[in-house]
Amino acid sequence: MSEEVTVLLCSKKRLNRDRGLAELKKVLEGDPSDVRADVEQLEAKIVGLIAPDAEEGVVTAWETKHGGLMAALVLIPGASERFCVKVKGAIPKLLESGESRVRLLAGEVLGQLFARRAAESVVPSEGGDCEGGVSGESGGDSDGVTSLWGEVEPLLVKGIKENIERDIFTSAMDNPELVQKLRKSSSSGSFGSSRSSVSEEEEEEE
Repeated sequence: MSEEVTVLLCSKKRLNRDRGLAELKKVLEGDPSDVRADVEQLEAKIVGLIAPDAEEGVVTAWETKHGGLMAALVLIPGASERFCVKVKGAIPKLLESGESRVRLLAGEVLGQLFARRAAESVVPSEGGDCEGGVSGESGGDSDGVTSLWGEVEPLLVKGIKENIERDIFTSAMDNPELVQKLRKSSSSGSFGSSRSSVSEEEEEEE
């Protein structure tokens, strides 16, 4: 079962990856004592899918990493601590992926890790309600969220800075249709005048 799920999750077709995710959910819906071995095998395989490329020049297809992240998102709430640690270790590289779909899903997985840490820091009170726990009580880890944030904050800030500091005019040149529209605007004088105004404002700011 785990091999079949993994093959589907690695597919280049989104439809097959969705099928793999559906099969994974079916496995998780089974009796925990009956599916424990399958889940352990799946955790190991999923870690392999999203792990950073081991050899230089050997690049794992983005679809494979995307499928692995889809599975990790579902597994994390009930997964082993070892699996969560491995996933957390893979997140930094995934957040720097050249494929936006991988980056977005890596962010969702990171959010799921935060949610798990937050749940671990909540301890049931005697009345049955939940209240903020103290590290060490009922296995809770009140410092888990803070610790995780401390590990990923520099990377997130770096990613935001790199993605927000983009030259819109340079980016436009990568799109042939936009280039054609800009040329038409330039020939009519509208684009040229607006670009000139921008240049004058930049000079004044300097």
